Amino acid sequence: MDGILLVNKPKFITSNDLVIKIKKHLNEKMGHTGTLDYAASGLMVLTVGQGTRITQYLQKLDKQYIAEGKLGEITDTYDSQGKIIE
Repeated sequence: MDGILLVNKPKFITSNDLVIKIKKHLNEKMGHTGTLDYAASGLMVLTVGQGTRITQYLQKLDKQYIAEGKLGEITDTYDSQGKIIE
């Protein structure tokens, strides 16, 4: 298999763990164009087989991020996983 895979990374899995699982299933050389935080979900662009040759070019493309937040609360970890302290 050669090309590009678009994968929706769920929350609470590392980008690396996701790539490892897919790589093991496909048994192919793989690359990715960037990582997402553990607590983030979103689209990951993975390159497979001969598609890994274009990874460096895909990494230079513009990216878009959409964030959701709750104003007025502070957690001890400064993310959604921490205990609310204020």
